[in-house]
Parts: sequence; C-alpha cells; structure tokens
Amino acid sequence: MKNENRVCLIFEAAYEKHIEEKARLLSFVKQLAFLTEKARTKKDYERLKETAAVFSGAAEEMYASWCIPKRYLVSGNREDLDVLKENELLPIEACIDSGNPLEPDAEYGSAPAGEGPDNEQLRETLEELLSLLNGITGDMETLMGQLDAEA
Repeated sequence: MKNENRVCLIFEAAYEKHIEEKARLLSFVKQLAFLTEKARTKKDYERLKETAAVFSGAAEEMYASWCIPKRYLVSGNREDLDVLKENELLPIEACIDSGNPLEPDAEYGSAPAGEGPDNEQLRETLEELLSLLNGITGDMETLMGQLDAEA
C-alpha cells in the first residue's frame, strides 16, 4: 500500500524546469486562443494551424523528456509511475540520518539519477493542453473547410 502522505525531495533545478514547462504549455494555449479569436481569413487560419502544429511538436518533445510511461496516460494507474518516482524522488527519510539529500542513508539507496517534475500534475496539465490543442485544430479544419466551400 502506498503512503499518500510520504514526503520526498526534488532537486531545485528539476522543480524550476517543471515550472518553466508548465508556463510554456500555458503560453501555447493562450497564444493559440488569442490567434483563434483574431483569425478572420483563410490565411489567418492557415497560420493558426501551422502554429498549433509547432506547439504540438514542442509539447510532444517535452512529454518525451519526462519519461512518463504511455500506459499511464491510458490507464491513470499510479503504479505505472513507480520506476519514475524511484528515479526522480528521494524520500525525506533517506536524508534524516545523513543530513544531506545528496548522500542518503544506505537503507534508501543512492540519490536520484535524473531530475524530474511532479508527474501527476504534468500528466494532467499535458492532457488538458493536448485536448485543447486537438479541439482548436479540429475547429480550424472545420473553418478552413467552410472557407474553401465559400471560395
């Protein structure tokens, strides 16, 4: 049974990267929403579609760097994150005896090999953003079809 109240440490650089990536994803959605609101012509919608494709590619690259198992996106089963958490989080208990998070007590093994974000929040944010991107892309395709029909 997992302890939901377990306290773990994360490296500051990993936390900062997590925040930067969240801000970047939010900026993608806000820019796409702005462009969608301002689009009036077929050329505007074509630019919007190109922008959405660029943002989608960037979001996919970020997702790939997080090493979140794809099965987790499908199932939402937290056990699918166990290996990732083991590699990226350090239980606070590992630092109590040594007093140094980079030199954990032997009972808990070594410090995490990589730096990683809070994967649950990132998964949820990514799912929301990808859903919005897909919706915007679908709306653009519909509008472009209507513009083609009118031309």
